[in-house]
Amino acid sequence: MAKKFGLIAIVAILFTLLLIFKPWRTEKAPPPRFFDRLPEADIIGKTNILDLSRSLQGTMYYYKTPMREFLTNEFILSQSKTYGLDLQKPAFFFINQNQWELEDMGIMCIVADSSKLRLGLDKIRVLSSMRDTTILGLRSYYDPKKNLFATYGLDWFLLYQGNNPKNVFKKITTAKLNEIPPKWRDFLNSTSYLNSGTILQMKFPALNDYGIESVNLSMTNDSTSAYFETAVYSTDTLWFSLKKGGGPSYKTQEFTHNLINLHLDISRLKNNPEEPFFKLISKLGGKIHFPVNAFLKAWDGDIAVRQGGFHISKEYYVESELDENFNVTEVQKSRPVKVPGYSIYLSTNNYRDYFLDQLMTRGLLTEDGDRYRFIFSPPLHLEKGTNNLQLHTSTFTPKTERDSINQVFVRYNYYRFEGVIDSTKTKGVYGKIRVPLDHFVNTYIPEAGK
Repeated sequence: MAKKFGLIAIVAILFTLLLIFKPWRTEKAPPPRFFDRLPEADIIGKTNILDLSRSLQGTMYYYKTPMREFLTNEFILSQSKTYGLDLQKPAFFFINQNQWELEDMGIMCIVADSSKLRLGLDKIRVLSSMRDTTILGLRSYYDPKKNLFATYGLDWFLLYQGNNPKNVFKKITTAKLNEIPPKWRDFLNSTSYLNSGTILQMKFPALNDYGIESVNLSMTNDSTSAYFETAVYSTDTLWFSLKKGGGPSYKTQEFTHNLINLHLDISRLKNNPEEPFFKLISKLGGKIHFPVNAFLKAWDGDIAVRQGGFHISKEYYVESELDENFNVTEVQKSRPVKVPGYSIYLSTNNYRDYFLDQLMTRGLLTEDGDRYRFIFSPPLHLEKGTNNLQLHTSTFTPKTERDSINQVFVRYNYYRFEGVIDSTKTKGVYGKIRVPLDHFVNTYIPEAGK
């Protein structure tokens, strides 16, 4: 009998332990961190919204942008605390492109109190055209006119614009602990980002066609311009380096529209036809049958181009006239015409004449009186120096000055981009880009300045 009671007691104890510890219950996986949820994209980056707002105050007051008092860092900080966002910590953004066209974008912020955030979103929904819906079980808000979506979790908030909200929401909600996407892991671990407020990294297959692995930009600004510290990394050893001591350059003038001054050591490019950049310029040049090989043989690495303003050129034409005997004769006449101003300088070697012969043979360079035309260019003077070639529309030879600065000024869609190459390493190019903000402000904030 004692044995029976002992057996019953053991069974009772085991049953009690089963009820307490429930070994059949699967342990709930720990939730992912905020950084584990960041979706991979072609372009990723981070910004401190408060620091960015503070740095843009000068711009907003300079251009008298409307409602600028609501964009101060103090106002943004107070509103973020009221509605549960922690904007004292960085926000992280992502952008996708397709054939160099913007496809979608989003930004994620850290949430301090999701209950306050919900109240804030409900207020915005009431005062705007946003609607509420459910996507993949997440309560979401969206604006069908702007294709804008907003949703949140316990410690994260997402603002997204694009046509793929389900894909992005799925990546965020199915993330697992300590499985931060590789791009974001490399980005966040890089020490070069520690002291920068707004930075981004571009890394996608289309860049490889240009021999580029990735591009990193770090932004600062003053009242009138944005500045980008730039690092471009090559997929292989860089095809050029900077010449010591620089070379002949054109100076910018009041009428200058575009300007290029580069002084490069291109020996690696000349000797490596498998170089991605070699293949790229061969592909582009092939469209007009440009003699790329002859050009690279003749070019010694210095190029200066200045475009802008106008010059007066003579245009010759034939006119039929009656002579004193009333016979029709053809008379060659000339008249002054305005032509766009161009100046081009190339440092060359003893292959220069071979290159020019190739241009003439292929019909890319043709004679026009005492001048030459390159395809559809205005008539150009062609001058051969001891180790250079110059083409220009002006009557007199444009002056060059020796300079070590490698710079590019380009106007595109009313924007003037000013770039400088500071240095190069084995696989990297480092420089700065300046973008004036006046056209951007006038385009996207048309009420500014009033």
